[in-house]
Amino acid sequence: MVRALRREYYPWQLLGAVSFWLAIRRLRRIATKHDFILTDDRVMWLAPEWEEWKKFYTPSLKLSSDSLILDAGAGEGETILLLYLRGFRNFRCVESDASAFNLLQRNVGRLPDASFDLRNKMFGIEDLNGVAFAKIDIEGGEIELLKLEKKNFPAEIVVEIHNPTIEKQFLEHLPRIRCLAKGSVPNCNLWSWVKQ
Repeated sequence: MVRALRREYYPWQLLGAVSFWLAIRRLRRIATKHDFILTDDRVMWLAPEWEEWKKFYTPSLKLSSDSLILDAGAGEGETILLLYLRGFRNFRCVESDASAFNLLQRNVGRLPDASFDLRNKMFGIEDLNGVAFAKIDIEGGEIELLKLEKKNFPAEIVVEIHNPTIEKQFLEHLPRIRCLAKGSVPNCNLWSWVKQ
């Protein structure tokens, strides 16, 4: 057994531990470069998912850099940083947690030449007005989307659904919704819908 990274590992576990540590280091380097502060807890769960986020949370449609992007469940601004690095500059962020919202405000203030509409509240369908792309991760609040007529949806939505009952309702309401990732997070599936 080898003692590394504050715990003991069997040799076959070391590669995973080193990979995890490198992912954390890479994410911290990106955050530091843009003067972002991310809490340790957020870095620990986000680092191994960062590469997947690049695939899943970037619009698949060709959008201009000034298209309005909604981040519902914006956390500390990690998705905004990703989309900013992808060239987008116009954001609406909805975050109900006060401490996360405080860091979000601080972090997005470090991104030059971008505009932000920051909302410290629960997500509501009114937050979708004028939006071209929406990333929605609101731990059950995504059921609000089902109140909206399909014609009023943004051009593209990526939504994390944590509840099988809500997931079934989405499949009935949006027949062309497609699964991007099953169970990448425990009890969570990632879905995408593109208006046609």
